[in-house]
Amino acid sequence: MQAFFQEIWVFWGETWRQSKTLFLAEMIGTLGGVIGAGTLTFMAPNPNLFVSFTAYIISSIALLYACHIRKSSWMMLLMIFYTITTTIGLIKLF
Repeated sequence: MQAFFQEIWVFWGETWRQSKTLFLAEMIGTLGGVIGAGTLTFMAPNPNLFVSFTAYIISSIALLYACHIRKSSWMMLLMIFYTITTTIGLIKLF
C-alpha cells in the first residue's frame, strides 16, 4: 500500500514539474467532484443542489481543460457530457 501512495506522490511531482497549470486544473477538478458528491451524499435526502451543481460544473470544466492539455480525447468527451448535463441541471434548478 505504501508503494501505491509513493507512486501517486511521484506522479503528482512529475505533473507539477511538467505543467503547474495542468496540476492545478486536475486538482480543482478533483476537489470540485469531491465537494459535489459529498454534498449529495451527506445532505441526503435533501441535498443543496445549487452547491452540488456548482461544484460539478467547476469540476467538469477544469477537468475538460486538463484532458485537453493531456490530449485525452475520450475523457474530453466525457467531461463535455458532464458539463452539458450539469448546465442543464443548473438551468432547471432556477
